[in-house]
Amino acid sequence: MRKKSIYILIILLIVVLALVVSRSRLRVREKPAATPAETPAETETAPTETVQPAPTEIQPVEVQTLFSGDIREMEEKAGETEEGTKEKELRVDIEVSATGFKPKEFTVKSGQKVILVFKSIDETHVIRFDDPKMAKVKVSMIKGETRGVTFTAPEQGDYAFYCAVPGHRERGEEGVMKVR
Repeated sequence: MRKKSIYILIILLIVVLALVVSRSRLRVREKPAATPAETPAETETAPTETVQPAPTEIQPVEVQTLFSGDIREMEEKAGETEEGTKEKELRVDIEVSATGFKPKEFTVKSGQKVILVFKSIDETHVIRFDDPKMAKVKVSMIKGETRGVTFTAPEQGDYAFYCAVPGHRERGEEGVMKVR
């Protein structure tokens, strides 16, 4: 009697397993191959578009300019006033990575023209300042990209800047611009 019960349970398990396998195969069935009678026009489908996520909206810096690409070209244009003369300016190159900013802080003079050039070493970063006076100064970049912004330094004080990508500031991606 015991042997019969075991055999019946085994048979039931096999039947249930077979049903599960056959149902999963029905869900995964692929489209059958085109038959020779079908013309290429019948089998072609409309090209599909890859939907890219909308980029984070970045407001342009009204004070001067936001740039990306060839830094030499930007340097030639930077600092030229309408009269074509060079103003006293300060360029600060900052490397951005998961370990933070290099350098973490720098000093500029109030009213001085500042060119901040950020280079992303490892991933996407979005640089912003805490102070509302600096709210229009925003720079975003992807891995390996160099981007910069030109602006006039505000009044004296310490202005914290950071990476606004979630979790980046917490891991140390922040710095200070000291205006004297």
